Amino acid sequence: MGENDLAYTIALQSYARTLLELLRACSGLKKMDVAKFCGVTSPLISRWLTGVRPMAPVHERALRRLLTEAVQEKRDTLDAMGEGALNRLQKALMKALVDLDGASLAMARAYTRSVREMATETTALLENMHAAAATPAVVQGAHEASRSACASRAAIPGLWTAVKERNRALRALVEPTAVAADVRANVKDLLDYAEKIYGLEEHETSDSKGPTHRRRGRPKKEKEGATV
Repeated sequence: MGENDLAYTIALQSYARTLLELLRACSGLKKMDVAKFCGVTSPLISRWLTGVRPMAPVHERALRRLLTEAVQEKRDTLDAMGEGALNRLQKALMKALVDLDGASLAMARAYTRSVREMATETTALLENMHAAAATPAVVQGAHEASRSACASRAAIPGLWTAVKERNRALRALVEPTAVAADVRANVKDLLDYAEKIYGLEEHETSDSKGPTHRRRGRPKKEKEGATV
């Protein structure tokens, strides 16, 4: 996916913003704490949020790992939460997850369009090369690009199946009939969903793949009400 693809850039900006929104709902961490965990500066995070700079995969993984830890800690505090705090958490989780789902959907659409365009372009390139009697090395390179495009295109149906399944699971958690009876249980389900869909398990991350600053562990908690 090219960084110059406007639709994808906008979707990635929205994804960064809503991922941080979900993290804030679960932890209340400030932007500078998140920046420290990722090994970047606060201004760089601001650039992610405004779309000036794309969020690198290594930093996206770090945020998801931090989200996993925040969800696990928040889940442990649910039994002690009062009704007001539970209602606020439920509202924040619903908004963040729905927004994040929309951003992920936009990214999937942009990716799908890009793959299909790439497949069309490589097919046309091959036809023109054969007509122009290009060198074998050039033709081989074009064939490799075509095979890569076809493999990416073949994966699209699976991508959309996963998107639909995720959408259905989230709708079941945010519909009024699902949350009216037991707010505490619904909040737990929302946290479980957040961890399953957007979290990062321990085996999925390592120092070799993580931020370049040599992770020092989770930042200290800020007092309630802090914002990212």
